Amino acid sequence: MAECLIACRSMTYAQRADRVLSRAGLHGVNVTKIKNGFDKEGCVYGVKLQQKMLSEALEVLAEQGLTPRGVYAITTEGEYKELPI
Repeated sequence: MAECLIACRSMTYAQRADRVLSRAGLHGVNVTKIKNGFDKEGCVYGVKLQQKMLSEALEVLAEQGLTPRGVYAITTEGEYKELPI
């Protein structure tokens, strides 16, 4: 099961994205803190979800005016690979 991460600008923003996605019927989304060293600006939070849900999740977030900082595939080694938005 391939996972991806939608990076958000703050924990509050990630929690809001989680609520919006849940209300849209996209379940299995988890708010997570991204490991240190991921970003030069400090802590980064995001929502982790199955990659098959990504396009629908991005559409739902866009409809609500929520723009992600970035979108990343999570490799089997636990590394993040940036995906085009």
